[in-house]
Amino acid sequence: MRDPGFGREQLIQRWLRDFPNAPVTRLSDANHYIQEDAPDQIAAAVTRRFGEATTRSSAHPLLIAVIVASAGYTLGSAVLHFMLGLSIPASQLFLGVLLPGLAFNLILAYPLYSLCAKVLPPRLVIRREVKPAV
Repeated sequence: MRDPGFGREQLIQRWLRDFPNAPVTRLSDANHYIQEDAPDQIAAAVTRRFGEATTRSSAHPLLIAVIVASAGYTLGSAVLHFMLGLSIPASQLFLGVLLPGLAFNLILAYPLYSLCAKVLPPRLVIRREVKPAV
């Protein structure tokens, strides 16, 4: 990790001590702008973490996915406003965009999920052991 600010071993050890259960991905060749230096590794780490949080074995995978998608939409909206030079107060962003959108999405999530599960039932896949040809 070549970042002069966040790449110091003392800081990394402090993060690991303060957040012992947090997953850590070390990027040895990345500088400060990790998205530019290691985009594939960043995308893989985010996908892996999102996949862990939304698997069927987690407590509420559907709710987590809806919350993450709604928060991402709101963040994208704020970035778009900023890029267009428009101002949007934080109170309006959270109270006028995030909370109503999140409530609407959560109210619709379970009925739509149930409907899709009934209309499109999962296929039964029989997995067989693969034996290597020697």
